[in-house]
Amino acid sequence: MPTIVSIHGTYAAGPEAGDQWWQRGSPFERHLRECIEPKEGALSFDPLQWEGHNSEVSRRKAAEKLLKLCEALEERAEQYVLIGHSHGGSVVSNALLLASEAKLPLPNLMQAVTVGTPFIHVAKRSVLLSIAVPVLLIAVFLVALGAAVSSATTPEGFLNGQLIALDPAFKPKPSCSEGSQSVSKPLQGQPIQLTCYDHFWQSPSEIIGYTYRLVVGFAFLFIVRLFIDERAKADSAISRANVHRTSEQYASRWLGLAHPLDEAIGGLSRVVNARPIALIPKLKENISAVFVLLNFAVASIFVFIWLGLFSAANNSQPSLFNSGDHLPKPAFTIMEYLEQALRIGVPLAITLAACLVVVCIFKCLSLAWVGALIGDLLQRLLLRLDFPGQSATKIADRPMWSAQPPVTMPADLAEQLTVFDESQSLAVVQTLRREVYSALKSDNAEALPNFSEVMAAFELAHKSYFNSPLFRTLMFAALAEQPAFRATPILTTDPDFNRMREWLRSSRLQEKK
Repeated sequence: MPTIVSIHGTYAAGPEAGDQWWQRGSPFERHLRECIEPKEGALSFDPLQWEGHNSEVSRRKAAEKLLKLCEALEERAEQYVLIGHSHGGSVVSNALLLASEAKLPLPNLMQAVTVGTPFIHVAKRSVLLSIAVPVLLIAVFLVALGAAVSSATTPEGFLNGQLIALDPAFKPKPSCSEGSQSVSKPLQGQPIQLTCYDHFWQSPSEIIGYTYRLVVGFAFLFIVRLFIDERAKADSAISRANVHRTSEQYASRWLGLAHPLDEAIGGLSRVVNARPIALIPKLKENISAVFVLLNFAVASIFVFIWLGLFSAANNSQPSLFNSGDHLPKPAFTIMEYLEQALRIGVPLAITLAACLVVVCIFKCLSLAWVGALIGDLLQRLLLRLDFPGQSATKIADRPMWSAQPPVTMPADLAEQLTVFDESQSLAVVQTLRREVYSALKSDNAEALPNFSEVMAAFELAHKSYFNSPLFRTLMFAALAEQPAFRATPILTTDPDFNRMREWLRSSRLQEKK
């Protein structure tokens, strides 16, 4: 007993029986039974009922349910065809991926037909890309902190090196405040302390050192936790090996049908291909402004370091300004101590340039990271890609496991769908106008919900496929090619049947070439 399994799309859920194309007793099922008959036994029309939510999690649950149905048909050795419309085709694609992952070849599956399906091509989220910016930020912070520790605590450190080079110019303080230890004149070539401390823990170098070790420990735990979390979200069904296996087993049994201007495929593809950061220019300007301020702050810090060292070398206040009421003479001061200024300033200038380059690199990384976060948010909102471990790469008219695009519809069929779409759109406007007039004349607020029924009419080409007589003939011609079915006299006498059958055969030949 051959079976046809129908799978509805998003927001098309309902009872098992009804007037929608996928329901039992629908006009499509009645027309199907008039035109197609099984070679043996009775034809079974079996709808798959699922939530129909715009959610990848919901589609995955439906795929698992569909796979169980396929396994039941396989156990009974019944041949079957899957027909999915819109994201019902995504359910079919996911079910075949799950079948490949479970090593189920499904030999009795004759054909998987998808109609107007916007296939979401997904990939496993890269663990490294997911944590790249946090890891780089932590790494740079640790390097900077480590450089500060080394500079302040080792004789070869940058700060101590500068002070040793300027040793003859330094005048050690005679003593600390009352109750503190005294400071003796350091030996040539030894690190110089510009101040004294009452206790070991009061030393900035020791505080920096222990802080550095603490941050290293927390950073390591943070990175390990992120790595474990991301690995736990990995989706094995979309691994490269499983996609290749699905292609080998099912690509030849897939038939994709789609209008050239299907709104769902074209509209959703623009969501994935858009550059999210370009959609919010103000955000990009604000991020750039933050990094300009950061550049200014870094440069200011280095200027103050230079002033401190330069002033210490000359045993003066950490300023280039004279005390009292005299006007500042920075140019005179620098020219007077040019050798010392260069000796201190050149290494600082090189370090400052390196820091500014790092800041610019982080600006680019931050923009890319923010853009990725916004893109991920858009995917979750518009595509409802809420399955963990997945990231959308594009929206296409073919599954990610098929290299062949869907067959191009005959021009007259596409035109019929377009005309039908336009006539339905006109009917929607007329009906909507009547509802508006009715609502304005009536004091009953219950008249308002009728608007949702009006807007749910077949106003798009994406929703018009199964209402087109010529498209139904194309679908029946495809089913008649399967070994378990044959065309009835009603179908064979249809003048469009032979034309659609020949068109399908020529399309398959072109695919093989």
